[in-house]
Amino acid sequence: AGANQAFINVLLSITDVGDEVILTKPYYFSHLVALQLCDVVPVMANSDSELKPDPIEIKASITPKTKALVLVNPGNPSGSVADRELVEKLETLCHHAGIWLISDEAYEHFIYDSVAHYSPSLYPNQVINIFTMSKSFALAGWRVGSTTPFLLTRVEQANPSRPRRWRTAVAFQLFTPKVRRPNFVVS
Repeated sequence: AGANQAFINVLLSITDVGDEVILTKPYYFSHLVALQLCDVVPVMANSDSELKPDPIEIKASITPKTKALVLVNPGNPSGSVADRELVEKLETLCHHAGIWLISDEAYEHFIYDSVAHYSPSLYPNQVINIFTMSKSFALAGWRVGSTTPFLLTRVEQANPSRPRRWRTAVAFQLFTPKVRRPNFVVS
């Protein structure tokens, strides 16, 4: 359920057995489990000294079987935040390599020291954003995640299970732009 289910749905929509997806170390353990569950080969790329994704390491990890790079921003478990410049470098790298950038943004509102969160948007047809309602709105247990709208048909074909209708209605209201979402910044 939630963002973890959204991630699995994305994998089922864009990969085949034996394809590769790049994770950067340290990685979110659930992403590794999802890749293994979907029979996708995880490729580990080292991070830089601040535990942020290293574009040079990532570029060296891309092969003809690579389908995507997973960016967790802010990082889980590291908490590091990739700034706009780094996110745009990763987007451009993925664009030129012809692979997806899966941007897991579950912790977008949990940032420290006034660091800004930046959501990838240079190449929207090659970026898959994943969000979670339970963390964003402090609704633990509701387990509703969301992903890039243009993938919905492919996701529904891959996994026909859906959250309860009332949860979806609440999530829709919370994720619409007219609602001002809180930005949890701790200094």
